[in-house]
Amino acid sequence: MDKKVAILVTTYCDNDVRNFMTETILEKFSKTGYYICLTSHTPVNDKIIKYCNSFIYDSDNSMHVDGRETMTRNTPPETSCVQEGLDFLLSKGFTHVFKTNYDVNPSIDVRKIIETHSQSDKKLITMTDDKHCAMLAFFGEIEFIKNTWNYDMLRSYGYDNIAEHAWRKYIIEKGLIDQVSTEYNTDGQVLLIGNERVNYYHVSGLEYFNEYKSKI
Repeated sequence: MDKKVAILVTTYCDNDVRNFMTETILEKFSKTGYYICLTSHTPVNDKIIKYCNSFIYDSDNSMHVDGRETMTRNTPPETSCVQEGLDFLLSKGFTHVFKTNYDVNPSIDVRKIIETHSQSDKKLITMTDDKHCAMLAFFGEIEFIKNTWNYDMLRSYGYDNIAEHAWRKYIIEKGLIDQVSTEYNTDGQVLLIGNERVNYYHVSGLEYFNEYKSKI
């Protein structure tokens, strides 16, 4: 199958730091030539919009699934951002996606990551072990992601497991774990391994902001 790849970025721009990080990563991604879709539960400014091919805004930032909180509280709104982005990309004819969050390491070579993992016959390439599949950044087939990371997954496993554990358990339940590859290292362009941070803000706030700026 010929792979038509897009980049999907999720963000939540409720302060200056998040706006800065979102603009920074999109400006870098825009130089790759790949189609960029940004999804958010907050509006974003024009400086951010100019680096996107499409922007999807959904004001519903609900933290609940069927009136209940999941163990990882922000997973329901992240799930809706991802699903809405994937649906839109499918409508545009895209088959595969590199998904990441707004505060990813800005020094990564996203072109190399995409070109490397586009050669794999696996449906999902992410950091994983015998308990979890990383959700903040990965490469995969859009249909596979839609069918495994969704509200049914949260209903089945999200109340009693952190999101990454829930995703892996749901993939196993569907008999699809052999379609997941863990070979996510691309010449050092690793998004989640060892001491390399996949996110610089949404868990730790400003603690690593200076480190982030040093990588721009």
